[in-house]
Amino acid sequence: MTAYLAEVCRLYVLFILVLAFTGKALSWRAFRRGLGELLPTWGPLAQLGAVAVMAAEALLAALLMAGQEPAYGAAAAALSLFLAFSAVVAKALIDKREVRCSCFGASGHVISRWDLLRNGLLIAACAAYLALAPQAVSPPQDHGPPMVAFAGLATLITLQLGRMFGPRGRGSL
Repeated sequence: MTAYLAEVCRLYVLFILVLAFTGKALSWRAFRRGLGELLPTWGPLAQLGAVAVMAAEALLAALLMAGQEPAYGAAAAALSLFLAFSAVVAKALIDKREVRCSCFGASGHVISRWDLLRNGLLIAACAAYLALAPQAVSPPQDHGPPMVAFAGLATLITLQLGRMFGPRGRGSL
């Protein structure tokens, strides 16, 4: 059971990172602008920060696919990344700034507490993987499709939290 849960957590974080990277790549200007709004004191460095975020997401996704040892390090780094994202989002919410989220591509979505919940789920998945992976024996290969399906469903639900529960898709808590 431990191996299954660790694998689902790894796949879930992998799927999120791939979708986040892809969305940002497809709407580069919106992402760069959104990051500039989230980090107004960065000024022109926001573009460099946008490149760094995308590079980190791509690298972490690749490492999550590269075997247990690289995946373990990638999960630890992803945990740090999601904690940093959460701190930036929380600061914007505390300051009551309306910032368009481009975490997964251009959208009219204004960041909200739902984004913190999403990040909390990702932080929990990383932490669970880090706790379970060292003691996990590889899950049987014949259980791969159900684990992929479960991680995929968790990914879809995570990406739709604000739309599912927020008023008129705005995602306010």
